[in-house]
Amino acid sequence: MKIVISGNYGAGNIGDELILEGLLDITRKNFPESKITVLSGNPKETKEKHKVNSLEKVPAGFRSFFKSLLIEKCASRKAIKECDFFVMGGGGLFGGIEKKANCIWGMQALLPIIYKKPLIMVGQSIGRVDNSLIKFIIKNVFNRAKIISVRDVNSKKILKNIGVKGKIHVVPDNVFRLKNKSLKQRSKTIIVALRQMENLPGGFIKNISNFLKYLKKRDGWKIKFIDFQSGKHSDGIIHKKVIKNFYDPASIEHISNIKNKDQLFNEFAEAEFCLCMRLHSVIVSMITGTPFLALNYAPKIAGVVQLARLQDYILPLEKATAGRVNKKFQKILKNKDKISRDLDSYCKKAYNRHMEAEDGMMRNFNNSYSKFFQYQSY
Repeated sequence: MKIVISGNYGAGNIGDELILEGLLDITRKNFPESKITVLSGNPKETKEKHKVNSLEKVPAGFRSFFKSLLIEKCASRKAIKECDFFVMGGGGLFGGIEKKANCIWGMQALLPIIYKKPLIMVGQSIGRVDNSLIKFIIKNVFNRAKIISVRDVNSKKILKNIGVKGKIHVVPDNVFRLKNKSLKQRSKTIIVALRQMENLPGGFIKNISNFLKYLKKRDGWKIKFIDFQSGKHSDGIIHKKVIKNFYDPASIEHISNIKNKDQLFNEFAEAEFCLCMRLHSVIVSMITGTPFLALNYAPKIAGVVQLARLQDYILPLEKATAGRVNKKFQKILKNKDKISRDLDSYCKKAYNRHMEAEDGMMRNFNNSYSKFFQYQSY
């Protein structure tokens, strides 16, 4: 069996690499004899990091895309044409902040549609959709899919509202499949994982700086910034702006080159608190039992937190003043032991859901693609 997987891989984003690791774990366990090809922005890196065959993504420009149809030696086109099914892994590929992304990912889904390959949409988060062209793209891609799973209830509602007809499963993020093997002892450390983006609320950087400076000066907290995105839109850009506001910036640790999942999990498992803006910093906090406060900039953040019934640990970005963040922090700190137990309980539940999904795939995949996920939605 030949399987092609596509997503935002090889793009310098830790969260997307964790998603791929979870998706490969599912695929390898259930189809051990299959030949897997991952379409990536950096095939060499993907091949080395995940030990999988990898090719360049399908060209996303209109001219280059249709040109690739005419080039016989286009390896990604050939892989899709010869595959048994095509998986588009999440997360927030459609809707959301970057409008152009919808066209890019719509083009990635077009080739399997042209070649009439079963299309499987896994672990998607759908952002706000208020443009008729984007609605058209999303509606047509998802209506062609044999199986659809999303990471939160709101994404399911959005798809239904724009006219997606098929059954939509609401399931935890694939990253919940990944086990935390760290045995680190916690230290008085705060991890900060912000997201570089335009149009931040006025005073946001100053507010976060003031909150962190207050904790460091008054209570001696160690502050550690971790970049989840590298490259052109690196989180290091916003992290450096915050660090610059400290009286002693040289005392602040800034990690810009996390090498693998184990290193990342160790960092979180050692910390007592995480100030999260990146979605997968929230999820890694959950997996490692690290109390967190999520700064909500997009529906996918609220969706994952609400799915886990952890609404007390989220704050809208525009309300993230130093005072409000500190108030939430102090409340969380008082209940940190209970919060860690709650997080552990939820992650076990999410992991078990994925195990049920695997059983369903094994029993039903060869008979019906629509039974790819066989478990009750949340």
